[in-house]
Amino acid sequence: MKTLEIFFALLRAELCGEPLSDDVKNSITEEKLSVMFKTAKAHDIANILASALEKNGILTDNDISDKFRQEQLLSIYRYQRIKHEIENISRTFEEEKIPYIPLKGSVIRAFYPEPWMRTSCDIDILVREEDIEKAAALLSDRLKYETDGKREFHDVSLHSPSGVHLELHFNILENLENIDKLLLHAWDHASAVSDGVMKHSFSNEFLLFHVLAHMSYHFIFGGCGIRPFIDLYLLEKNMEYDKEKLLRICRECGIEKFYESVKKLSEVWFDGLAHDELTEEIQHFILVGGAYGDHKKGIAARQAKIGGKKAYAIKRIFQPYNVLKEKYPIIKKYPIFTPIFEVKRWFDLLLRGKMKSSIRELKANSVVTEEQSRSAVEFLLKLGL
Repeated sequence: MKTLEIFFALLRAELCGEPLSDDVKNSITEEKLSVMFKTAKAHDIANILASALEKNGILTDNDISDKFRQEQLLSIYRYQRIKHEIENISRTFEEEKIPYIPLKGSVIRAFYPEPWMRTSCDIDILVREEDIEKAAALLSDRLKYETDGKREFHDVSLHSPSGVHLELHFNILENLENIDKLLLHAWDHASAVSDGVMKHSFSNEFLLFHVLAHMSYHFIFGGCGIRPFIDLYLLEKNMEYDKEKLLRICRECGIEKFYESVKKLSEVWFDGLAHDELTEEIQHFILVGGAYGDHKKGIAARQAKIGGKKAYAIKRIFQPYNVLKEKYPIIKKYPIFTPIFEVKRWFDLLLRGKMKSSIRELKANSVVTEEQSRSAVEFLLKLGL
């Protein structure tokens, strides 16, 4: 049995309760375990495989088994640490009457067999833009979070004394016009979880849309990973939602074809559906790119969206107004200062040690071949992106 077949059989066993066949168990070798660990580690799901292997008595007393066990223990530790910080943040926002919406893993892990299975490297929480400064100051004063005070496109970055990273969002935009027109109105799709409570949650349809929108962003920027497919599958299987409403939202934002394609691949992986040509291509894109994507592949895809090497380079050097105004809110009031803040952004990159990575990106842009760019165009067109 091929290693990839065993890999997804293990995921199905843990996530879907599908018994592991003797054929799968007998096909697992130490060499295959090493290959699977490398893939799972790249996609931050080694903890899920570890649990399946342990339950089926496959882990033994060797180095690769120890690596799997370490990943499982680490994910449990990370979950407990994040859970503790979320509780502290929630309590602070409730006391100070700041409406907030937990995002991504904080919500989705409730649909996993065990919450620690849904790993995340940080906490994402959305507050209203008018509350962002107050919220960040509260976390700094009361919970001793540290921040450099810099606003990014959609969040302020903070770190807890225990080292947990928090992205405190004031929007969930992706800088993609087709999906941002709906993401801009995220609060219109949220409601308080109960009367008099500051914690809000998205409607089930919008939660799914947000997962899909974020996936589409990662496809365009070079890679997605397996975990978002697990998120999508478990949400669809375990959460009630209006399918027609979700399809209508996706259609309005131009990602209906993308939704149908990634949904099909999730069903190939976790329901045993047969591959077609497109799901094979998407699978290759994901498994080659890893959880955070392939750098050159991402640049080729962005060139395809923007209009070539020159257009890409110009856009990376000179940020568009809609991005710059979120980083430097003063230019919303005084747009005439936009060129000044373009220059300030360059100095900020230099001071924060990010100029070298930006230069490397521009160099990579210059060496992307026409074939790579053409291939990226064709792939995105197949997905409706």
